[in-house]
Amino acid sequence: MPEFRLPVPIGRKRTLVLAAPLVLATIVVVGCRSKPKGQVPTQPSRTATSRATGPAKLVLDRGFVDMGPMATGSEGDVSVSVRNGGGERLIIRKVETGCNCVMAAVEPEGIEPGGSAALNLKVRTLKHRGLYRAEIAIASNDPGGVRRLTLCFDVPDALAPEPGQLCFGVVRPGQHLRRTLKVVANRNVTSKVLYAIADNGSLVGRVIQPEVGPGKAAELEVAMTAPARPGTYRYALNVNTASQDVPAVRVPVVVSVSNAATVEPEVVDFGRMARGSQPTRELRVTVQPGTRLESVSARPAVLDVDTPSGPLDGGGSIVLKPNGGIPFGPVRGELALKLAGDETSVLTIPFRAYVTEGADPGPPVAARP
Repeated sequence: MPEFRLPVPIGRKRTLVLAAPLVLATIVVVGCRSKPKGQVPTQPSRTATSRATGPAKLVLDRGFVDMGPMATGSEGDVSVSVRNGGGERLIIRKVETGCNCVMAAVEPEGIEPGGSAALNLKVRTLKHRGLYRAEIAIASNDPGGVRRLTLCFDVPDALAPEPGQLCFGVVRPGQHLRRTLKVVANRNVTSKVLYAIADNGSLVGRVIQPEVGPGKAAELEVAMTAPARPGTYRYALNVNTASQDVPAVRVPVVVSVSNAATVEPEVVDFGRMARGSQPTRELRVTVQPGTRLESVSARPAVLDVDTPSGPLDGGGSIVLKPNGGIPFGPVRGELALKLAGDETSVLTIPFRAYVTEGADPGPPVAARP
């Protein structure tokens, strides 16, 4: 018997086919919304940036500015970012520099939470000579108190010695010594070194290369015979030039004489270092029997000196590291080593460093003549 089937209208079949995805989607959505018993609901992610709360907070993007070498009577400009890291409006009340050679102002004086302003600094070298440090103090409604920034600039002579101090280290009595000295041009000056005269007959300077100017340094050989008695001796070598602006360049000379001690190195160099860090250097001292190293001290007192307990008999290694009092910028000083016993004397070793905030500050700010 033939099978009998009822005809299905074409329109109804299409309706069933199109509706099937809708039913499935509804099931999936309902299934996603349902959760097993005891399951902790997932917290929605926070997409909004959290805003600082609390009182106003003054934040400087840096605490040290090096203007570099500048000429006498020149000017330089630099800006430092001042940010409000608090939740209330920051109001700048006063900016002090302590010197009329530095002018400072914050613009604008009112900073909204999360906003920033510019601390604009203008430096005029006036008649300053040598290295100068200025401290800028910013008073505001920040309950944390006054914020400070250090600015330094150097006004070297048009012609200057390199190194700035000639050090022979710790040597034996009567020892013959030789060092090389240069005279460099810090500005657009062209001249000649004529001769050198010392304030002591045992110190002699001989001109090897006299021409000095941009990209060219004069060169001298400095020789001396060490004194016969132990101790530290200081001299001066006057290098005479053909320049009318700088007719003579004065070079300090230091030498320490000892029969009983040797000290290495001749100069303690910390190089570039971040303020707050404590890189260490070793001073190696050897002392003969009958003499002892009583103490080692730094002048200025910006280094901590770690020695074995009690006087050093026979010598040893002395560990040196900068302390919290070391300033920003170039630092120069001396270590005084006191000997007692068969030989009683004070020996001198120079030290140097350049202190930054951690990141290299980059090239100095360009100055205007």
